[in-house]
Amino acid sequence: AAAAAAAEAAEVRSRLRSQPMSSSLAAFKKDAHYVLERDLGRYEVLHPSDTPFVGLFKGERVYPRASVVRLMTEERWFRQARCLLPAQAPLKRVPKGGGRGGG
Repeated sequence: AAAAAAAEAAEVRSRLRSQPMSSSLAAFKKDAHYVLERDLGRYEVLHPSDTPFVGLFKGERVYPRASVVRLMTEERWFRQARCLLPAQAPLKRVPKGGGRGGG
């Protein structure tokens, strides 16, 4: 099973490398295959955290879009009829509020 998983991961990496990278910073925001870490949203994170980057663009690391995970709260998991493990640590903590300070 481990050999099959390793072979599949190698195939995915080779297919990803065959896809051309965007040629501008703005194009990476909409790119279906690649993402820059700076373009991750507030509720997105690279998972696993030691995801290898697939290249460099103007000195910034380029990651596969498939490694981007949308974060969810415990309540959100509950709505999907799932639950967290008791000792599960969050991937990222997002501070409350947006700092808009409307008053």
